[in-house]
Amino acid sequence: MNSGTILKQSNPNQLMAEYQVSTLEEVFLRLCQQDIKRRKSRQLEAIESQTRKTIQLSDVLADNTDDQFEDNNPGKLNKKPVEWCRIKAMLWKYYILTLRRPLYLFMYYSIPIIALTAMNYTISQSPYNIPVAIVNADLNPKLSQLYLDSIDPYFLRLTNYPDNQSAIDSIVKGKNYMSIAFSENFSDTFETRITDVFDLTDFEVEENAAIGAFLVKYMIQAFKTFLDRMSSIMGGRDLFRILSPLQIQEAVYGDTDLNITNHFGPSILIVIAQILPLVISAFQIVIDRKNSSFERVFVAGVKPIEYFMAHMAQNMLLCLTQVTLSMTIMFIVFNATQLGSYVEIFIMLLLQGLLGISIGLMGALILADEVSVAVWFTVMLQNAHGCNNWIYAPVMDNVGPITIPLNSLRSVMLRGWSYTRMTVLYGYIVSAGYSLIINSQLQSVANG
Repeated sequence: MNSGTILKQSNPNQLMAEYQVSTLEEVFLRLCQQDIKRRKSRQLEAIESQTRKTIQLSDVLADNTDDQFEDNNPGKLNKKPVEWCRIKAMLWKYYILTLRRPLYLFMYYSIPIIALTAMNYTISQSPYNIPVAIVNADLNPKLSQLYLDSIDPYFLRLTNYPDNQSAIDSIVKGKNYMSIAFSENFSDTFETRITDVFDLTDFEVEENAAIGAFLVKYMIQAFKTFLDRMSSIMGGRDLFRILSPLQIQEAVYGDTDLNITNHFGPSILIVIAQILPLVISAFQIVIDRKNSSFERVFVAGVKPIEYFMAHMAQNMLLCLTQVTLSMTIMFIVFNATQLGSYVEIFIMLLLQGLLGISIGLMGALILADEVSVAVWFTVMLQNAHGCNNWIYAPVMDNVGPITIPLNSLRSVMLRGWSYTRMTVLYGYIVSAGYSLIINSQLQSVANG
Protein backbone atom coordinates (compact mmCIF):
# COMPACT_ATOMS: atom_id res chain seq x y z
CA MET A 1 0.00 0.00 0.00
CA ASN A 2 1.22 3.51 -0.88
CA SER A 3 -0.53 6.80 0.08
CA GLY A 4 -3.70 4.88 0.91
CA THR A 5 -3.70 3.02 -2.41
CA ILE A 6 -3.29 -0.76 -2.59
CA LEU A 7 -0.58 -1.45 -5.17
CA LYS A 8 -0.80 -5.24 -5.19
CA GLN A 9 -2.11 -8.04 -2.96
CA SER A 10 -0.49 -11.55 -3.00
CA ASN A 11 1.66 -14.06 -1.08
CA PRO A 12 5.09 -12.61 -0.14
CA ASN A 13 7.00 -15.52 -1.69
CA GLN A 14 4.98 -15.24 -4.90
CA LEU A 15 5.66 -11.48 -5.05
CA MET A 16 9.43 -11.97 -4.62
CA ALA A 17 9.37 -14.72 -7.26
CA GLU A 18 7.31 -12.59 -9.66
CA TYR A 19 9.68 -9.63 -9.49
CA GLN A 20 12.81 -11.84 -9.09
CA VAL A 21 14.09 -10.13 -5.97
CA SER A 22 15.14 -11.44 -2.59
CA THR A 23 13.34 -9.00 -0.24
CA LEU A 24 9.86 -7.48 0.08
CA GLU A 25 11.43 -4.00 0.21
CA GLU A 26 12.61 -4.40 -3.34
CA VAL A 27 9.16 -5.63 -4.35
CA PHE A 28 7.62 -2.46 -2.78
CA LEU A 29 10.15 -0.29 -4.64
CA ARG A 30 9.21 -1.86 -7.97
CA LEU A 31 5.51 -1.43 -7.26
CA CYS A 32 5.97 2.28 -6.31
CA GLN A 33 7.91 2.94 -9.52
CA GLN A 34 5.15 1.37 -11.58
CA ASP A 35 2.53 3.42 -9.72
CA ILE A 36 4.44 6.67 -10.40
CA LYS A 37 4.61 5.85 -14.09
CA ARG A 38 0.85 5.17 -14.20
CA ARG A 39 0.11 8.50 -12.50
CA LYS A 40 2.37 10.43 -14.88
CA SER A 41 0.70 8.74 -17.81
CA ARG A 42 -2.74 9.78 -16.54
CA GLN A 43 -1.55 13.38 -16.06
CA LEU A 44 -0.19 13.50 -19.59
CA GLU A 45 -3.46 12.18 -20.96
CA ALA A 46 -5.39 14.85 -19.01
CA ILE A 47 -3.08 17.59 -20.27
CA GLU A 48 -3.45 16.40 -23.85
CA SER A 49 -7.22 16.31 -23.52
CA GLN A 50 -7.32 19.85 -22.07
CA THR A 51 -4.99 21.05 -24.83
CA ARG A 52 -7.28 19.65 -27.50
CA LYS A 53 -10.27 21.40 -25.89
CA THR A 54 -8.32 24.68 -25.68
CA ILE A 55 -7.34 24.46 -29.32
CA GLN A 56 -10.94 23.87 -30.33
CA LEU A 57 -12.13 26.84 -28.22
CA SER A 58 -9.41 29.02 -29.70
CA ASP A 59 -10.58 28.14 -33.19
CA VAL A 60 -14.17 29.15 -32.29
CA LEU A 61 -13.02 32.43 -30.76
CA ALA A 62 -10.83 33.13 -33.75
CA ASP A 63 -13.79 32.64 -36.07
CA ASN A 64 -15.92 35.01 -33.99
CA THR A 65 -13.12 37.56 -33.73
CA ASP A 66 -12.63 37.70 -37.47
CA ASP A 67 -16.06 39.30 -37.79
CA GLN A 68 -14.96 42.17 -35.55
CA PHE A 69 -11.98 43.23 -37.62
CA GLU A 70 -12.32 46.50 -39.50
CA ASP A 71 -12.61 46.11 -43.26
CA ASN A 72 -9.96 48.72 -43.96
CA ASN A 73 -7.61 47.57 -41.19
CA PRO A 74 -7.81 43.85 -40.48
CA GLY A 75 -5.05 44.19 -37.88
CA LYS A 76 -7.25 45.97 -35.33
CA LEU A 77 -10.39 44.94 -33.48
CA ASN A 78 -13.51 47.05 -33.98
CA LYS A 79 -14.35 47.57 -30.30
CA LYS A 80 -17.77 49.09 -29.61
CA PRO A 81 -17.58 52.36 -27.65
CA VAL A 82 -20.82 51.52 -25.84
CA GLU A 83 -22.20 48.16 -24.76
CA TRP A 84 -25.97 48.39 -24.29
CA CYS A 85 -26.01 45.29 -22.11
CA ARG A 86 -23.92 47.12 -19.48
CA ILE A 87 -26.18 50.18 -19.68
CA LYS A 88 -29.21 47.93 -19.17
CA ALA A 89 -27.47 46.38 -16.17
CA MET A 90 -26.83 49.85 -14.71
CA LEU A 91 -30.46 50.84 -15.27
CA TRP A 92 -31.59 47.65 -13.55
CA LYS A 93 -29.28 48.49 -10.67
CA TYR A 94 -30.87 51.95 -10.32
CA TYR A 95 -34.32 50.36 -10.46
CA ILE A 96 -33.48 47.99 -7.62
CA LEU A 97 -31.98 50.81 -5.55
CA THR A 98 -35.08 52.92 -6.12
CA LEU A 99 -37.27 50.10 -4.84
CA ARG A 100 -35.06 49.83 -1.76
CA ARG A 101 -35.28 53.59 -1.11
CA PRO A 102 -38.99 54.39 -1.47
CA LEU A 103 -38.63 57.46 0.76
CA TYR A 104 -36.43 59.19 -1.86
CA LEU A 105 -39.04 58.61 -4.55
CA PHE A 106 -41.85 59.71 -2.25
CA MET A 107 -40.09 62.97 -1.35
CA TYR A 108 -39.11 63.58 -4.98
CA TYR A 109 -42.75 63.65 -6.05
CA SER A 110 -44.15 65.11 -2.84
CA ILE A 111 -42.08 68.30 -2.91
CA PRO A 112 -43.70 69.69 -6.12
CA ILE A 113 -47.16 68.97 -4.72
CA ILE A 114 -46.35 70.62 -1.39
CA ALA A 115 -44.61 73.64 -2.94
CA LEU A 116 -47.30 74.38 -5.52
CA THR A 117 -50.11 73.82 -3.04
CA ALA A 118 -48.46 76.08 -0.47
CA MET A 119 -47.98 78.79 -3.11
CA ASN A 120 -51.60 78.60 -4.19
CA TYR A 121 -53.06 78.75 -0.68
CA THR A 122 -50.62 81.27 0.81
CA ILE A 123 -48.82 83.85 -1.32
CA SER A 124 -51.20 83.46 -4.27
CA GLN A 125 -54.24 84.45 -2.23
CA SER A 126 -55.22 88.11 -2.19
CA PRO A 127 -54.97 89.61 1.32
CA TYR A 128 -58.25 90.40 2.97
CA ASN A 129 -59.58 92.12 6.12
CA ILE A 130 -56.89 94.82 5.79
CA PRO A 131 -57.37 97.47 8.51
CA VAL A 132 -57.84 101.01 7.13
CA ALA A 133 -58.38 104.26 9.10
CA ILE A 134 -61.25 106.53 7.97
CA VAL A 135 -61.51 110.25 8.77
CA ASN A 136 -64.84 111.53 7.44
CA ALA A 137 -65.09 115.31 7.94
CA ASP A 138 -67.71 115.70 5.22
CA LEU A 139 -70.44 118.07 6.42
CA ASN A 140 -72.92 116.47 4.07
CA PRO A 141 -71.72 112.84 4.11
CA LYS A 142 -74.08 111.59 1.45
CA LEU A 143 -71.49 110.99 -1.26
CA SER A 144 -68.66 110.15 1.10
CA GLN A 145 -70.81 107.46 2.69
CA LEU A 146 -71.73 106.19 -0.76
CA TYR A 147 -68.01 105.83 -1.51
CA LEU A 148 -67.42 103.99 1.78
CA ASP A 149 -70.33 101.68 0.99
CA SER A 150 -68.64 100.90 -2.34
CA ILE A 151 -65.62 99.43 -0.54
CA ASP A 152 -65.78 95.66 -0.24
CA PRO A 153 -65.77 94.91 3.53
CA TYR A 154 -64.25 91.50 2.87
CA PHE A 155 -60.98 93.06 1.73
CA LEU A 156 -60.86 96.31 3.75
CA ARG A 157 -61.87 96.63 7.42
CA LEU A 158 -62.73 100.29 8.03
CA THR A 159 -62.28 102.00 11.39
CA ASN A 160 -63.46 105.60 11.98
CA TYR A 161 -61.17 108.18 13.64
CA PRO A 162 -62.05 111.72 14.72
CA ASP A 163 -59.11 113.50 13.04
CA ASN A 164 -56.14 113.02 10.74
CA GLN A 165 -53.54 112.90 13.50
CA SER A 166 -55.18 110.04 15.36
CA ALA A 167 -55.51 108.14 12.06
CA ILE A 168 -51.80 108.67 11.30
CA ASP A 169 -50.88 107.58 14.83
CA SER A 170 -52.80 104.34 14.32
CA ILE A 171 -50.70 103.66 11.21
CA VAL A 172 -47.46 104.38 13.08
CA LYS A 173 -48.53 101.97 15.84
CA GLY A 174 -49.32 99.28 13.29
CA LYS A 175 -53.08 99.19 13.83
CA ASN A 176 -53.87 100.25 10.26
CA TYR A 177 -52.14 100.18 6.90
CA MET A 178 -53.74 103.24 5.36
CA SER A 179 -55.69 106.37 6.18
CA ILE A 180 -58.47 107.82 4.00
CA ALA A 181 -59.62 111.37 4.80
CA PHE A 182 -62.70 113.07 3.34
CA SER A 183 -62.67 116.87 3.28
CA GLU A 184 -65.53 118.98 4.64
CA ASN A 185 -66.84 119.83 1.17
CA PHE A 186 -66.43 116.37 -0.38
CA SER A 187 -70.09 115.89 -1.22
CA ASP A 188 -70.64 119.50 -2.23
CA THR A 189 -67.68 119.77 -4.62
CA PHE A 190 -67.57 116.08 -5.57
CA GLU A 191 -63.81 115.90 -4.95
CA THR A 192 -62.10 112.91 -3.45
CA ARG A 193 -58.91 113.35 -1.48
CA ILE A 194 -57.01 110.36 -0.26
CA THR A 195 -54.52 112.08 1.98
CA ASP A 196 -51.77 111.02 4.35
CA VAL A 197 -50.80 108.06 2.19
CA PHE A 198 -48.13 110.15 0.49
CA ASP A 199 -47.10 111.86 3.73
CA LEU A 200 -45.94 108.68 5.45
CA THR A 201 -42.25 108.15 6.11
CA ASP A 202 -40.22 105.72 4.02
CA PHE A 203 -40.23 103.22 6.87
CA GLU A 204 -44.00 103.32 7.12
CA VAL A 205 -44.52 103.03 3.38
CA GLU A 206 -42.04 100.18 2.91
CA GLU A 207 -43.19 98.24 5.94
CA ASN A 208 -45.40 96.06 3.77
CA ALA A 209 -45.14 96.86 0.08
CA ALA A 210 -47.32 93.93 -0.96
CA ILE A 211 -50.21 95.08 1.21
CA GLY A 212 -49.79 98.59 -0.19
CA ALA A 213 -50.17 97.32 -3.73
CA PHE A 214 -53.39 95.54 -2.88
CA LEU A 215 -54.67 98.61 -1.03
CA VAL A 216 -54.29 100.65 -4.21
CA LYS A 217 -56.07 97.92 -6.15
CA TYR A 218 -59.02 97.77 -3.72
CA MET A 219 -59.31 101.57 -3.57
CA ILE A 220 -59.42 101.86 -7.35
CA GLN A 221 -62.07 99.15 -7.49
CA ALA A 222 -64.10 100.98 -4.84
CA PHE A 223 -63.71 104.28 -6.68
CA LYS A 224 -64.94 102.70 -9.91
CA THR A 225 -67.92 101.17 -8.10
CA PHE A 226 -68.67 104.57 -6.52
CA LEU A 227 -68.64 106.35 -9.88
CA ASP A 228 -70.78 103.63 -11.47
CA ARG A 229 -73.41 104.18 -8.78
CA MET A 230 -73.21 107.94 -9.28
CA SER A 231 -73.58 107.49 -13.02
CA SER A 232 -76.90 105.72 -12.56
CA ILE A 233 -78.07 108.58 -10.29
CA MET A 234 -77.01 111.26 -12.79
CA GLY A 235 -78.70 109.80 -15.84
CA GLY A 236 -76.26 107.14 -16.99
CA ARG A 237 -73.24 109.32 -17.80
CA ASP A 238 -69.87 107.55 -17.70
CA LEU A 239 -68.41 109.45 -14.75
CA PHE A 240 -65.47 107.07 -14.39
CA ARG A 241 -64.17 108.07 -17.81
CA ILE A 242 -64.87 111.79 -17.16
CA LEU A 243 -63.55 112.18 -13.61
CA SER A 244 -61.07 109.40 -12.97
CA PRO A 245 -57.39 110.33 -13.37
CA LEU A 246 -56.81 106.71 -14.37
CA GLN A 247 -58.00 105.27 -17.66
CA ILE A 248 -57.57 101.49 -17.47
CA GLN A 249 -57.76 99.94 -20.92
CA GLU A 250 -58.02 96.28 -21.81
CA ALA A 251 -54.80 94.43 -21.02
CA VAL A 252 -52.58 93.52 -23.96
CA TYR A 253 -51.57 90.24 -22.29
CA GLY A 254 -53.64 88.55 -19.61
CA ASP A 255 -55.82 90.82 -17.44
CA THR A 256 -55.43 93.85 -15.20
CA ASP A 257 -56.05 91.91 -12.00
CA LEU A 258 -53.13 91.89 -9.54
CA ASN A 259 -52.44 88.14 -9.41
CA ILE A 260 -49.36 87.03 -7.50
CA THR A 261 -49.64 83.52 -8.97
CA ASN A 262 -48.77 84.94 -12.39
CA HIS A 263 -45.52 86.28 -10.96
CA PHE A 264 -44.45 83.44 -8.67
CA GLY A 265 -45.90 80.52 -10.64
CA PRO A 266 -43.21 80.38 -13.36
CA SER A 267 -40.50 80.88 -10.72
CA ILE A 268 -41.72 77.91 -8.68
CA LEU A 269 -41.94 75.72 -11.78
CA ILE A 270 -38.39 76.59 -12.92
CA VAL A 271 -36.85 76.11 -9.48
CA ILE A 272 -38.58 72.76 -8.90
CA ALA A 273 -37.66 71.52 -12.38
CA GLN A 274 -33.96 72.27 -11.85
CA ILE A 275 -33.31 71.81 -8.13
CA LEU A 276 -34.98 68.43 -7.53
CA PRO A 277 -33.07 66.58 -10.31
CA LEU A 278 -29.92 68.39 -9.22
CA VAL A 279 -30.20 67.13 -5.63
CA ILE A 280 -31.18 63.57 -6.57
CA SER A 281 -28.41 63.33 -9.17
CA ALA A 282 -25.75 64.56 -6.76
CA PHE A 283 -26.75 62.40 -3.83
CA GLN A 284 -26.91 59.26 -5.97
CA ILE A 285 -23.25 59.69 -6.92
CA VAL A 286 -22.20 60.61 -3.38
CA ILE A 287 -23.92 57.54 -1.91
CA ASP A 288 -22.37 55.27 -4.58
CA ARG A 289 -18.94 56.64 -3.75
CA LYS A 290 -19.39 56.18 -0.01
CA ASN A 291 -20.44 52.51 -0.26
CA SER A 292 -17.74 51.77 -2.90
CA SER A 293 -20.37 50.91 -5.51
CA PHE A 294 -18.85 53.57 -7.76
CA GLU A 295 -15.48 51.77 -7.90
CA ARG A 296 -16.98 48.30 -8.22
CA VAL A 297 -18.96 49.34 -11.28
CA PHE A 298 -15.83 50.42 -13.14
CA VAL A 299 -13.84 47.38 -11.98
CA ALA A 300 -16.62 45.23 -13.46
CA GLY A 301 -15.90 46.77 -16.87
CA VAL A 302 -18.41 49.61 -17.14
CA LYS A 303 -17.01 52.54 -19.11
CA PRO A 304 -17.45 56.16 -17.97
CA ILE A 305 -19.64 56.93 -21.00
CA GLU A 306 -21.88 53.98 -20.15
CA TYR A 307 -22.16 55.05 -16.52
CA PHE A 308 -22.96 58.59 -17.65
CA MET A 309 -25.64 57.46 -20.11
CA ALA A 310 -27.33 55.20 -17.55
CA HIS A 311 -27.24 57.94 -14.91
CA MET A 312 -28.74 60.51 -17.28
CA ALA A 313 -31.41 58.13 -18.60
CA GLN A 314 -32.59 57.14 -15.12
CA ASN A 315 -32.73 60.72 -13.83
CA MET A 316 -34.37 62.04 -16.99
CA LEU A 317 -37.14 59.47 -16.54
CA LEU A 318 -37.73 60.76 -13.01
CA CYS A 319 -37.56 64.34 -14.28
CA LEU A 320 -40.07 63.57 -17.03
CA THR A 321 -42.69 62.37 -14.57
CA GLN A 322 -41.92 65.19 -12.12
CA VAL A 323 -42.39 67.90 -14.78
CA THR A 324 -45.64 66.29 -15.91
CA LEU A 325 -46.87 66.20 -12.31
CA SER A 326 -45.91 69.85 -11.69
CA MET A 327 -47.67 71.06 -14.86
CA THR A 328 -50.78 69.04 -14.01
CA ILE A 329 -51.02 70.61 -10.55
CA MET A 330 -50.25 74.11 -11.81
CA PHE A 331 -52.52 74.30 -14.85
CA ILE A 332 -55.27 71.77 -14.21
CA VAL A 333 -55.69 71.67 -10.44
CA PHE A 334 -55.02 75.36 -9.70
CA ASN A 335 -55.90 76.72 -13.17
CA ALA A 336 -52.93 79.08 -13.43
CA THR A 337 -52.82 81.61 -16.29
CA GLN A 338 -51.48 79.99 -19.45
CA LEU A 339 -51.70 81.76 -22.82
CA GLY A 340 -48.95 79.92 -24.67
CA SER A 341 -48.09 76.38 -25.70
CA TYR A 342 -48.01 73.57 -23.13
CA VAL A 343 -45.46 71.77 -25.29
CA GLU A 344 -43.03 74.70 -25.11
CA ILE A 345 -43.45 74.94 -21.34
CA PHE A 346 -42.83 71.19 -21.06
CA ILE A 347 -39.66 71.40 -23.17
CA MET A 348 -38.37 74.40 -21.19
CA LEU A 349 -38.87 72.62 -17.86
CA LEU A 350 -37.36 69.40 -19.21
CA LEU A 351 -34.25 71.30 -20.35
CA GLN A 352 -34.00 72.80 -16.87
CA GLY A 353 -34.22 69.30 -15.42
CA LEU A 354 -31.41 68.13 -17.71
CA LEU A 355 -29.34 71.10 -16.58
CA GLY A 356 -30.02 70.24 -12.95
CA ILE A 357 -28.90 66.63 -13.46
CA SER A 358 -25.69 67.81 -15.13
CA ILE A 359 -24.87 70.32 -12.38
CA GLY A 360 -25.59 67.71 -9.71
CA LEU A 361 -23.33 65.16 -11.39
CA MET A 362 -20.52 67.69 -11.68
CA GLY A 363 -20.82 68.75 -8.03
CA ALA A 364 -20.94 65.18 -6.74
CA LEU A 365 -17.78 64.20 -8.65
CA ILE A 366 -15.89 67.19 -7.26
CA LEU A 367 -17.06 67.13 -3.66
CA ALA A 368 -16.60 64.40 -1.08
CA ASP A 369 -19.77 63.99 1.00
CA GLU A 370 -23.38 65.06 1.45
CA VAL A 371 -22.54 68.02 3.68
CA SER A 372 -20.12 69.49 1.15
CA VAL A 373 -22.67 69.03 -1.63
CA ALA A 374 -25.40 70.74 0.42
CA VAL A 375 -23.15 73.72 1.24
CA TRP A 376 -22.07 74.06 -2.38
CA PHE A 377 -25.66 74.02 -3.60
CA THR A 378 -26.63 76.68 -1.08
CA VAL A 379 -23.82 78.99 -2.18
CA MET A 380 -24.55 78.34 -5.85
CA LEU A 381 -28.25 79.14 -5.50
CA GLN A 382 -27.49 82.26 -3.49
CA ASN A 383 -25.17 83.56 -6.19
CA ALA A 384 -27.52 82.50 -8.97
CA HIS A 385 -30.21 84.76 -7.56
CA GLY A 386 -27.81 87.59 -6.76
CA CYS A 387 -28.48 87.53 -3.02
CA ASN A 388 -26.28 89.98 -1.12
CA ASN A 389 -23.78 90.05 -3.94
CA TRP A 390 -23.89 93.28 -5.93
CA ILE A 391 -20.93 92.27 -8.11
CA TYR A 392 -22.28 88.87 -9.12
CA ALA A 393 -25.94 89.77 -9.53
CA PRO A 394 -25.69 91.85 -12.76
CA VAL A 395 -23.69 89.09 -14.44
CA MET A 396 -26.16 86.37 -13.45
CA ASP A 397 -29.08 88.51 -14.61
CA ASN A 398 -27.66 88.31 -18.14
CA VAL A 399 -26.14 84.82 -18.32
CA GLY A 400 -27.58 82.95 -15.32
CA PRO A 401 -28.98 79.43 -15.82
CA ILE A 402 -32.30 80.42 -14.20
CA THR A 403 -32.94 84.12 -14.92
CA ILE A 404 -33.21 84.02 -18.72
CA PRO A 405 -35.21 80.75 -18.86
CA LEU A 406 -37.52 82.21 -16.20
CA ASN A 407 -38.19 85.28 -18.34
CA SER A 408 -38.82 83.01 -21.31
CA LEU A 409 -41.27 80.87 -19.34
CA ARG A 410 -43.15 83.97 -18.15
CA SER A 411 -43.39 85.20 -21.74
CA VAL A 412 -44.85 81.87 -22.84
CA MET A 413 -47.34 81.62 -19.97
CA LEU A 414 -48.44 85.24 -19.60
CA ARG A 415 -47.94 86.62 -23.13
CA GLY A 416 -48.55 83.59 -25.28
CA TRP A 417 -45.21 83.96 -27.05
CA SER A 418 -43.39 81.10 -28.74
CA TYR A 419 -39.84 80.22 -29.73
CA THR A 420 -40.14 82.56 -32.70
CA ARG A 421 -39.60 85.43 -30.22
CA MET A 422 -35.97 85.90 -29.22
CA THR A 423 -36.92 86.35 -25.55
CA VAL A 424 -38.26 82.79 -25.51
CA LEU A 425 -35.58 81.38 -27.79
CA TYR A 426 -32.82 82.68 -25.51
CA GLY A 427 -34.27 80.59 -22.68
CA TYR A 428 -33.95 77.40 -24.72
CA ILE A 429 -30.44 78.33 -25.84
CA VAL A 430 -29.21 79.10 -22.31
CA SER A 431 -30.69 75.92 -20.81
CA ALA A 432 -29.36 73.63 -23.55
CA GLY A 433 -26.04 75.49 -23.77
CA TYR A 434 -25.23 75.10 -20.08
CA SER A 435 -26.08 71.39 -20.23
CA LEU A 436 -23.86 70.79 -23.28
CA ILE A 437 -20.92 72.67 -21.77
CA ILE A 438 -21.09 70.84 -18.43
CA ASN A 439 -21.61 67.41 -20.00
CA SER A 440 -18.78 67.89 -22.48
CA GLN A 441 -16.44 68.86 -19.65
CA LEU A 442 -17.48 65.80 -17.65
CA GLN A 443 -16.83 63.55 -20.64
CA SER A 444 -13.40 65.05 -21.29
CA VAL A 445 -12.43 64.53 -17.65
CA ALA A 446 -13.68 60.94 -17.69
CA ASN A 447 -11.86 60.10 -20.94
CA GLY A 448 -8.71 61.85 -19.72
